[in-house]
Formats: sequence, structure tokens, C-alpha cells
Amino acid sequence: MASDEHPAYRRPGRGSIVDAYEPEIRKLLVKYPQMPATVIAQRIGWSTSMTVL
Repeated sequence: MASDEHPAYRRPGRGSIVDAYEPEIRKLLVKYPQMPATVIAQRIGWSTSMTVL
């Protein structure tokens, strides 16, 4: 009641299914900066939606 801020609901982020693949994706992009997402998906074995990737 003594606070100047309104109470807010806060919870930690859940992350993404891409998180497990991120290091591998970054390595590919450092070596091949123009690599299309479809090729990256093929190289990392991505079987989920390309929108998420």
C-alpha cells in the first residue's frame, strides 16, 4: 500500500525450443553469414516449424 507502483504479476521466461540449437546455429552463421534458414534447419536436424526457427 505504501508503494508508488501498481502491483504487477511477474514470472520468469520459459525460453524457447530453439534454445538447445542456438550454439550450433550461431556457429553456422559465423562461418556462413548468408546461409538461409532452410539450410540451417536441414544442417541442425530441425523438424519443427520454420516460423519458430
